[in-house]
Amino acid sequence: MARTPLISARQRNDCAISLRGRAPGALFALILMVACGGPTDVKLAPVGAVSIAPATASLEVGESGTLVAALTDAKGATLSGRVITWKTSNPTVADVDAGGRVTGVADGGPIAITATSEGKSAAAQVTVRIAAVAAVVLTPAAASVAQDTTVQLAAVVRDARGVALSGRSIAWATSEARLATVSNAGLVTGIAPGGPVTITATVESKSATTQITVTPPPVATVAVTPASLSISIGTTATLAAVVRDKKNTVLTGRQVTWSSSNIAIVSVSAAGVVTAVAAGGPVRIEATSEGKTASATVTVVAGFTVVATGRSHSCGIISGDAFCWGGNEVGQLGDGSAQDRLVASMVTGGLKFVSLSLAHFGACGITTSGAAYCWGDGAWGQRGDGTTVRPQTTPIAVVGGYSFRALASGGDYFNFAPLFVLDDAHVCGITTTGAALCWGANRWGELGRGTTFRSSSVPAPVTGAPTLASIAAGAFHNCGLTAGGDAYCWGYNAQGQLGRPGGTGAYSTTATLVPGGLRFASLALGDSHSCGLTAAGEAYCWGYNIYGQIGDGTKVDKSTPTRVLGGIAFRQIAAGEDFTCGVSVSGEAWCWGDNSAGRLGDGSAVDSPVPVRVAGGLSLVTLASHDFHSCAIATGGRTYCWGANGRGQLGDGGTSNATTPVQVVLPSASSAVASRRAPSPRRQDSCATVEERLGRAWTPAVTIASSGACSAKEMRRVDGAVIRARVESPDASGVRRKQY
Repeated sequence: MARTPLISARQRNDCAISLRGRAPGALFALILMVACGGPTDVKLAPVGAVSIAPATASLEVGESGTLVAALTDAKGATLSGRVITWKTSNPTVADVDAGGRVTGVADGGPIAITATSEGKSAAAQVTVRIAAVAAVVLTPAAASVAQDTTVQLAAVVRDARGVALSGRSIAWATSEARLATVSNAGLVTGIAPGGPVTITATVESKSATTQITVTPPPVATVAVTPASLSISIGTTATLAAVVRDKKNTVLTGRQVTWSSSNIAIVSVSAAGVVTAVAAGGPVRIEATSEGKTASATVTVVAGFTVVATGRSHSCGIISGDAFCWGGNEVGQLGDGSAQDRLVASMVTGGLKFVSLSLAHFGACGITTSGAAYCWGDGAWGQRGDGTTVRPQTTPIAVVGGYSFRALASGGDYFNFAPLFVLDDAHVCGITTTGAALCWGANRWGELGRGTTFRSSSVPAPVTGAPTLASIAAGAFHNCGLTAGGDAYCWGYNAQGQLGRPGGTGAYSTTATLVPGGLRFASLALGDSHSCGLTAAGEAYCWGYNIYGQIGDGTKVDKSTPTRVLGGIAFRQIAAGEDFTCGVSVSGEAWCWGDNSAGRLGDGSAVDSPVPVRVAGGLSLVTLASHDFHSCAIATGGRTYCWGANGRGQLGDGGTSNATTPVQVVLPSASSAVASRRAPSPRRQDSCATVEERLGRAWTPAVTIASSGACSAKEMRRVDGAVIRARVESPDASGVRRKQY
């Protein structure tokens, strides 16, 4: 029996109509076949062809677009619901996702983007090009940068769609390179304060700008120099505040405020000038700038206000107390011993001094009452105490009850033991009434008594001397100044040191006026030369000049005052054995002449016939010179010495010569080295020859004694008197001995 269909004829017709012209999906066809009463094993039409639209496309780097793949069967009927896979031939140029969305990666192409379904494929040609720059944006739009620091700018490049573009070359430029520079990476560096400076970034003709203002760099650190110092009561010193940025660059023009932790001891000005008010400390002095602070410590000590030099010792005054250091074999340090001292030792006796004058092996001082006291060697009566006893290790009063306002010590010394020792010494003073008095040796009329070779152990008037205001002493001659500036000299004159022609054994036993009409404000005498300083600061010298100690550029003796070269205006002048020093009106120290043992202080051992600047840049208040060394008090109260130091006369705690200034150890700071003492031998000089220096027409030198490789020779004056000798070779301390 036949099976009855589940659908009617009309239903079949409807199904036929529904299927006509369709290419249904598998599920739809199955449902329809069941509904229409047809068979249930439907077979789908295979993909006959694949096409892609568009067939060609162009993208910019970073841009995306979608390709559409169409599937048809063999009869050209469109198919759907089939699986399609996409693939790029060059993913470095363009990439494609599973939905056919293509993204430009890099400039290139055309490349193939392929769509495949059931073994059928089609390809579209895609070209990727670089996007054109539409705009450049700089951030920040404005900025401030401190000098010597940097700020990084960022340039964003966009296309017409606002998409950020990468990999584009950016050209950077600055409108003011002197204020701010910019690197190829957009790093701006502040060069100098100012602005605004325009920084421009350009990409493919598109530009953007940023305004940069350069500000001064902030203070990172403050340093105060010196970090610590000691100054004397009533003196000042200047502290310096160095302000730096974080790169350690020194900043200028920054405000610095100063403060003191104890103004009762040390005050400080707005400029960093500290003033010693009272002894004490250390006091903390602070410098502050832009919130950064540094400090120094200042200790107030009783420093030297007077300094004086001798042959191998030095002395100074602190608050009226006298201190001495150096050689002490005959008690010239006045401390009650005969032991050399490498640092300052206090003169005993409790006397208060206002001035000091040192000889080769002695010292004298004027007390606050005007009385004169001397100590040390007295073999020639140079202590003025009425005796020739030696030594005297403590101060003893000069007899006569005089009231003095100035003292000057002279003389010379030569040691050629065991063959012979030659020396002499004298002292002259000006009383408060202006009278000139001298005592001690009188070999060449240096006492001004009208005679020679008659020493005196008590003060005696100088013959022919007017009322004098000041006095200076050399080896065998002296000079004094009147209140009007006239210079009078007496004593030895073989080299013209009295300011008039000398020669064979020339000397004057009475005071005579220095010719030439010059008026002097002060005088200084070396062994055999003299110098004077005018009120205008002009320096003149005359006399012995073998080492250029006259300062006129020659080494020829001068018997009349000769202007020192260099055009330097001096406020003080001092003289050593064969060299001269001066302090300029600005405080600079200058020296000229013999430079053995570094006595010129310029760091060399080269003689100079013209002034050379003493090294160290010190600003000096006063200066003293003697045979082989000088000492000076600098602004701020520190004392410095230079030259020979074989006996510790430089006061720095050692015995090494110094060709540049070294600081003297103050008594308050000397406790650590106070016990260090140098040996006290009577120094024996090197091999010597006797030669003409005091005169020009001596009898030929003859050997009178010998010792090993050395021989002593003498020169005899016309009257047969044996005179002094000269050492040619340096001794162990480096000093060219020329003692006569």
